[in-house]
Order: sequence, then C-alpha cells, then structure tokens
Amino acid sequence: MARRGRRWLGWGLGGLVFALSCKSARPLGELARWSEGQCLATLTIDHIDSPLHELRELGGWRDDFQARFPAAVIDPSVQRPVGATASLTLGEHPIAWYAVALDAVVLDGTAFAPLRRVDPTRMAAAERAVVGRVTAKARQALGTRGVIEFLMRIGAIQTYWHKGANLCLKAEMGSESGGEKVYRSDWQAVHHYETNTRTEAQYAFVVEFDAGGEVVVIGAGEP
Repeated sequence: MARRGRRWLGWGLGGLVFALSCKSARPLGELARWSEGQCLATLTIDHIDSPLHELRELGGWRDDFQARFPAAVIDPSVQRPVGATASLTLGEHPIAWYAVALDAVVLDGTAFAPLRRVDPTRMAAAERAVVGRVTAKARQALGTRGVIEFLMRIGAIQTYWHKGANLCLKAEMGSESGGEKVYRSDWQAVHHYETNTRTEAQYAFVVEFDAGGEVVVIGAGEP
C-alpha cells in the first residue's frame, strides 16, 4: 500500500529552542521545536497520514474520528491493513485493519482488547481515562514506546483536532519509569488546528500501563 506524508522524527532527536505562539502555527514536524536534550523521543502525527484520511481515499467514509476500536479475528483476504501503522506489526502481521465495509478500523484481537478513544488535548489536570488493554504478546513485539506510538497513530490516543501534532517524551529525570509490567511516561505536545487561521496549542499528559496491560491516559494541563 502506498504511504503518504509520514513524518517520523526519531527517538532522542534534538533541535533548537522550543517556542510557541497561540496565534500562528509553526510548520508541523519542525525540527527546531524541541531543545537539545529536552526529549527522550519525538514524534509527529500528521492528519494526511491518519486512518481517517486514508479511509476516505480508499472510498470508505467516516464523518469524524473513531470513538471505539473493536478487537476481532482478521481476515486478510477481505480486509486492508491500515497504512499509518504498517510498520508496527505482530511478527510480520499488521495489527490494525479496516473493516470490510471501509467504515472503521478494527484491531487484531491477539494484540489488543477493544479500545476507546481518549483525547488528552481536552483533559483537565489529573483527569484519568482508560484507553484499553494491550496483550503481553503485543507489548513484547512492539515495545512499550511502540504501543504508545501505535495508539497515537490510529487515534486511540487522539493527539490533535484538525491538522496534526508534535509530541515529546520528556527527558527529565522520572519522566519515563517502570519496566515490563508497570510503566509511566510524561509527554508534552503541541497540536495544530484551524480557526480563521492555522493555530497551535500546547498541552501535556501522562501514559501509564499497569501489570495487566491496561493503558491509562492522565491529563497534565499545559507543560
């Protein structure tokens, strides 16, 4: 499947000095957004590379972001894999697929239990929301950061409203902690949206995994 517009900045990428204007937006994915040493990892999520955009290009339709992601037995003979997560696989097998009717993203049930969309851009500080559960098999295959990237790319962790988002896994001491079971990471982000002009706004959030693989997002307000 042809890929369009994917912008991956890489783990541990630095830049110059972070600055933000709430009245005008800097380019999505701009390398100078985060200062050197500020991030353990950086990630750009672009709507052009989203399942919603790709679904419409394939001739399917949704009028908005998906609120729930069913887990199912996948039939590759009649379903298409999601391009935005094509590199995030369980062995050689994609995890996210489009429903036969091209109206939703469904997940391989051996990787995830059903998920619900959580939007940290709108969460109050300390507000908690459960995304769902990742299996031990999928977490081992993807790695914990890979699971978080997957959830962001399919929109189960919705990082933007209209255009896209830049995300930084903070490099401060304690910003990423835990091991194979319990895990916590602190993120700061900026998302791009349209009013009368293209605008951006910053926010922060935390992602936690418990020993059973349940994924929780916690609002942290502005960074």
